[in-house]
Amino acid sequence: WSAPNETSLTMPRCSKPTLATIAAVLSLAAAIPVHPGADRHRRLQDSIQECRDGHDGVLVELLPSALPAEPVHHVAECGRKGRCDLQSTTESSPTAKHEVRCCSDVRIDGWARHSATCPYTESDGPEIGGCHHEKTYEQAEAICSAAGARLCTKEELETDCAAGTGCGHDKDLIWSSSVEASSASTNGQRCVSALRAKAEAVGAEIMYELPSIEAIAVHASGTALSELLADEEIQAVTANCMVVLPDSEMQRARSISDALSWGIDRIDSRSGTDGQYDDSGVTGSGSLVYILDTGVRISHEDFGGRAEAGWSAGCPTNSESGCGDANSGWVYQGVITEATSQCNGHGTHCASTAGGATYGVAEGTTIITVQVLNCGGSGSTAGIVAGIEWAVADSKDRGLPAVISMSLGGGGANRFDAAINAAFAEGVLSVVAAGNSNADACDYSPASTPLAVTVGSTTNSDAKSGFSNHGSCVDIHAPGSIIAAAWVGSDSDTRSISGTSMACPHVAGVAAQIRGLHPSMGPGELTSSLLCLATTDIVTSLPSGTVNNLLYNDLDDPAVANCLEPLPPASPPAPPPPPVPGATCNHAQPFGDGVSGNIFSYDVPTTTVGIGPPSYDASLCPSTAFTGTGSVFWLRLDDVRPGVALELKSCGFDTDLSVFKGSCDSLEMVACDGDSGSCNVAYSSFIN
Repeated sequence: WSAPNETSLTMPRCSKPTLATIAAVLSLAAAIPVHPGADRHRRLQDSIQECRDGHDGVLVELLPSALPAEPVHHVAECGRKGRCDLQSTTESSPTAKHEVRCCSDVRIDGWARHSATCPYTESDGPEIGGCHHEKTYEQAEAICSAAGARLCTKEELETDCAAGTGCGHDKDLIWSSSVEASSASTNGQRCVSALRAKAEAVGAEIMYELPSIEAIAVHASGTALSELLADEEIQAVTANCMVVLPDSEMQRARSISDALSWGIDRIDSRSGTDGQYDDSGVTGSGSLVYILDTGVRISHEDFGGRAEAGWSAGCPTNSESGCGDANSGWVYQGVITEATSQCNGHGTHCASTAGGATYGVAEGTTIITVQVLNCGGSGSTAGIVAGIEWAVADSKDRGLPAVISMSLGGGGANRFDAAINAAFAEGVLSVVAAGNSNADACDYSPASTPLAVTVGSTTNSDAKSGFSNHGSCVDIHAPGSIIAAAWVGSDSDTRSISGTSMACPHVAGVAAQIRGLHPSMGPGELTSSLLCLATTDIVTSLPSGTVNNLLYNDLDDPAVANCLEPLPPASPPAPPPPPVPGATCNHAQPFGDGVSGNIFSYDVPTTTVGIGPPSYDASLCPSTAFTGTGSVFWLRLDDVRPGVALELKSCGFDTDLSVFKGSCDSLEMVACDGDSGSCNVAYSSFIN
């Protein structure tokens, strides 16, 4: 575990260091002076190196300990002089100024008590310094406190009904101590507000505000960037990596006839094709599919009027400089027209596969275009996150079950976890492409996000496409080689192209079918249904460690009826199990509590004595290699929220990490022994 303001020191892996060496290294690291912000600067440089296609500005995150307090609305009472006609209003501005009336639960000479149920009140007595007009809430509190009293509650003011005496004037507002929490403010919104103020203070240009990941994206000059890096309330400044579509998915390949795509023909049966596509009479009607891509030619005949305008990351108001540039710019609301038909057809192709009448899986679904990649096929991390947020908000406004389809990606793992997890929590499932590098999908984003459905590609012979990424992060495969669908040259234009981008919308289309059939089914149940339906052990040429599932959507097949049944209502929770001997973690060292400055960092001071129980019960991690031998360190993370990751680094000796949730007397295993003999362990996907 790396301590704050320490330089990472790497030990040779050829031999295990002695305990004395370990202690010396940690002591040396603690003594190295580091300039404020150096850790943030190193992380920024590392993130820039991870951007395989360059970056556009930076993402700025706030320390949770610096999050502004929940805003409250201090209630003031409106009174008409001489009458008992009080009306409530709310006031959130900290600079607002109103009248002062104080209440006391014990008698103060000269103070009146206007009924048996109200306290002693005063608004102009010498004890409070006479009449007080135009005072802030803090000033009002201080005035009453100095008199040995307090501000009246809203209810007390209503009972007192004395606004017609003392200092009050017609329709004056009087401060009360009652507060109402703001229902419109979330942690993400407050975080963005605080970050906006910091960015504006240093002169940085704000590109996107991203409450779902509690960050903003900015363009910052050298001076502005240095000031942000030096700000102790900033948790991280990382590169806003670009995402660029591969050339193979953007080629204007040969035209084809209006024959059905082999891809949809393949998924309606357990084996082979027959020249026809049978959707089982389930069209996806009543569902929404958001195509996060290069824009969609919604007038194309394959959509039959079911494709709709949405949003564009680079042209949200149609007044931005890049609007209407069909070569490398953006189109308003993500809509490609005849005038902008030179814009890339990748998004139109994907939309056609998901929901086209001729080339698509779900011919009844509604397609909404969300342009997060420009007409040249590139976009940024922040723009994609903003598109996810827009899609989720739009689906909530429409009140319909939704699926997000993202045939895009770039290098670096888990970049989109927080945004996709937030969408999942709102009931929206994200289906994403595995990537076209014939590499481990876990090294790419959004393919590595656990709560997304990650799709690999197959050929028409049920073999893994040579370009398709693979590995444990792939959930399912679908046709992706030489797939026919709509294109952008005209309203009847078609093309055949290859990629996991073509496989992804096949799965999104089946997800839309199921969502239309079972609107109440949540994203977790939907994922389970897709995997339950899949044809197993049929894809060839898959590397080891890659799931062998091929998309299947014969929804009339009696053998899969159980795959489409929504889960029954949850039963009452079972009583907690008895305490596990040796599992107590009451002595665990807390971290993530804001004390250290780097709130997610804890440095293990010595490996000679563990922290916690004298012994470790190996049954806590059944069927794993985690035996708890040696020194066991129990560490307690109190600040658990989406986006928090656990990582071991700079240790240089064999270390195992196990993660539990629950109370010390009732621990539930989340993950155990994932390091495979080395020190590099990260469990970002389990901390949610």
